[in-house]
Amino acid sequence: MAETGEFTDVDRSAVVNLLDENALKSGIAGRLLRKIDGVVISPAGSKTPGAATITVTGLVTTTPIVFFEPPSDFDRRHIRDRIDASGVDSSGVTEVRDSFGVTVFEFGNDPTGTELVAFAISGLAALGVKPADGRWEYRATEPEGD
Repeated sequence: MAETGEFTDVDRSAVVNLLDENALKSGIAGRLLRKIDGVVISPAGSKTPGAATITVTGLVTTTPIVFFEPPSDFDRRHIRDRIDASGVDSSGVTEVRDSFGVTVFEFGNDPTGTELVAFAISGLAALGVKPADGRWEYRATEPEGD
């Protein structure tokens, strides 16, 4: 069963540690043995749609990507524009592309869990997705085939 939990804007250590110690493991052996490949982040206890997924692809290289599930009334075609216009720090993003109706933000240069979570939370805020009480929830995702 995938790990789940909550965190706040002030203390993101639970989700950051999960990413750093599991999904962002280095070396081929670390990636082969990992039990999770990312996390989905959304406002805790909210019925309002909106989430960010951080996932790591590849066995030889780790290429973290972030993509967003915006609120139902938000046009997916404008995700990139909204994030750019809001001033979200995207300095670690090496490529932005559209893939099967999803805008994918690809990171290079071995980003940390802290950088990925900060981008995901800031991106969600730019899309109007914020928790009412400052609490976020996360759910670990497992590699396909597990």
